[in-house]
Amino acid sequence: MIRTYSPDNIGMAQICESDYGSITLHTLDSYEDHIKETEIDLIKIDVESSEKQVLLGSIIFFSKHKPLFYIDSFKGEKTYDFVLSFFTNLGYNKPFLSNDNYIFTP
Repeated sequence: MIRTYSPDNIGMAQICESDYGSITLHTLDSYEDHIKETEIDLIKIDVESSEKQVLLGSIIFFSKHKPLFYIDSFKGEKTYDFVLSFFTNLGYNKPFLSNDNYIFTP
């Protein structure tokens, strides 16, 4: 089921469990065998506080490919702290800011 938080902003939604059916989700790491070395230079996510789940499913991808990473997050949120730690541990530089968007560079 897809739950929206604001009728005026359908992009502000979340996938959640439901009795109405299922949605199959795949991680970036599950596509590793299909991704060539030079295919992806930039990843942008805006996943409404689900950053941790997305990144935990992409550790191999980011470790191997080292694309630029662009995220919409707010400093001080728990998700921002996790994202900062995740990319710092993978050897990325501290991010630079553009409004409330952060860009991590390898």
